[in-house]
Amino acid sequence: MNFDIVDHQRNLLILDRDDTIIFDSGYMSGSDLYTVNMALVTQLTFAKKRNLLISIATNQSGVNRGFFSLDDCLRFNLRVRQHLKDEFDIEIGLIAICPHLPEENCTCRKPKTRLLEICMEMAKVTRESTVFVGNAQTDFECGANAGVTTYDVNNHEHMNSLNSWIEKSNDNY
Repeated sequence: MNFDIVDHQRNLLILDRDDTIIFDSGYMSGSDLYTVNMALVTQLTFAKKRNLLISIATNQSGVNRGFFSLDDCLRFNLRVRQHLKDEFDIEIGLIAICPHLPEENCTCRKPKTRLLEICMEMAKVTRESTVFVGNAQTDFECGANAGVTTYDVNNHEHMNSLNSWIEKSNDNY
């Protein structure tokens, strides 16, 4: 008997952090206070049930502005990750951070694509199996520049489309 081994592609959901997963009240990485976007948490819970990989791609220029250290930023991201795990059983994989100022013209600051590329490379997924969710024009431009489907977290129709994509994701995984 001949059995073909099929390597099923998992899908990746990349999220912006501020005003997408959590509500932004300024340069937050030095803070302990934040509010989770419960509408998105509902969809992330569904994504977890569909076995999607979830990552975060976030611009954090507050590091290079001197508002908080890179260590503070990392600790804050780990708190958000742990909160999502403890309270909602949502697992966030990679958290990719750009600490640069816009005028530094780095390759990782959205709308440039390096953060999304890193997330896709680490997850070993293709652009076709990746969706990016954000809230700002730089997020939408980044997704378009990276060649991935991009949704606006504040657009009801986009969130319905995201839900449909999640529903169809990983059917054969």
